[in-house]
Amino acid sequence: MSQNLESGIRESLQNLVTSFDKKINKIALENKITLSQFMVLEVLYSQGEMCISQVRDLICSSVGTIPIIINNLEKANLIKRVCVPCDKRMSKLQLTNEGREVISRLLPINKSIIKNSFKNLSEDEKKQLLYLLNKIEIN
Repeated sequence: MSQNLESGIRESLQNLVTSFDKKINKIALENKITLSQFMVLEVLYSQGEMCISQVRDLICSSVGTIPIIINNLEKANLIKRVCVPCDKRMSKLQLTNEGREVISRLLPINKSIIKNSFKNLSEDEKKQLLYLLNKIEIN
């Protein structure tokens, strides 16, 4: 019985993530970027400039995929690479003005999607859900 319950929880979590991804992907595509590109822009907007490996880890991308995402964002003039003065072999990623404009336009829509998804939960239920999810993550 416990295994069925755990499988049901996993399936529900997977469905929730898939639902978020589909909705966010839709608004991203309307702005001519992919979901992965949106995630890179979001990370750079919230965290500031950082090296590719840091971005890759934060968006859970693979070593093979991240260069393609980065190159396409560069071609679209949404990000740029900036050389690190103390290490010429290393570069950091930075939003361009156009990239900042795109992500600034999309973040409120993203926030609305997330808020709407949790509208049926009370504040206490949201806190409890967050607590439980963090508890699962620790183990």
